[in-house]
Amino acid sequence: MDETPRPYDPDQPLELDPDPVAQWLDWEEQANLVGFRTSTQPVEIDVVSVPREQLEVHILPAAPEAIISRFIQGDRVLFPRHPLNTDPTVAWFDAPVSERWTARFTSSRTLARIDPLLEPLAEVALVTEVLVVLAAGGESGFMVRDLRLFQDGHYYLPALSIPFVGRQIARACGESFDAFWGCHFAEIVGRVKARLFVRYGLWFETPNPQNILVQLGASLRPTGMLVFRDVGDGECATDVELVRDGPWTRLVSDLRPETQGSFWAFGEAGDRSVDTATLERWYGLHDDAYFGELAEWFPELAPALSVSGYARLEHWNATLRTADAASAIALAFARRR
Repeated sequence: MDETPRPYDPDQPLELDPDPVAQWLDWEEQANLVGFRTSTQPVEIDVVSVPREQLEVHILPAAPEAIISRFIQGDRVLFPRHPLNTDPTVAWFDAPVSERWTARFTSSRTLARIDPLLEPLAEVALVTEVLVVLAAGGESGFMVRDLRLFQDGHYYLPALSIPFVGRQIARACGESFDAFWGCHFAEIVGRVKARLFVRYGLWFETPNPQNILVQLGASLRPTGMLVFRDVGDGECATDVELVRDGPWTRLVSDLRPETQGSFWAFGEAGDRSVDTATLERWYGLHDDAYFGELAEWFPELAPALSVSGYARLEHWNATLRTADAASAIALAFARRR
């Protein structure tokens, strides 16, 4: 069987798998990091049985029992070994194999207290962790995420696949590649990152396209929803950890929109690369949406319309630290409770 990743032909229409979950996996495996993948076929992974007392086990709220019971069996925990990691220092590297599971490669790599305080998030969903298992006193471990979201009937395009299949999707929707993804990714990802900052007081160190998926309808037109995964690298920019009766009251470190990070590797996709001029336009759309979202939340603190470029970031970094900002921030949250 030929296991070479099948490249998409940008001049041909997409042939969609009728199963949206299977199509998501195909986009992950065929277009994402093709140079790294050696196979798009299912792989067998070794699973060892470890005494629970040798582990730190964290079961998160509302974790599905069917998932938890797959890993935790009485006083023992089934511990999968990564099929590409041959480092003998990894915990239980040479332990006897208890089971073998069939798995697939993807590009994948919390936030609870504030959710009951504010209106539901718009245009963004988070893939949440349900189980975290760590070797006690060590660095080895694994994380289990709840992927049931991907079974809702929509298609989910990993954003890193935009250089590879984005032209076909735009063409299927009757629009140009530049304008289509400027609207349906660049603007939305900027707005959503600002919305996540406002809600949780965090900025994400690697909000890169490996960790973002675009929800598509049956006709392949984006719905406006983005899905974030691997949000564990969030860094606190506010005093959210000190506040108990609300989200947060002030900025304590600089905002970091991480503009170019959300288009990582778009210009490094070989003959599918996005050209520099297009990327520059998308950066501008991202930033306009990011700062526009902040202005919608905190209109009393927004800069004058004449303020543009880097000056907008300087404005917000200064303004959100002031004593006068606290009342405007509290008012914004009160509007959305």
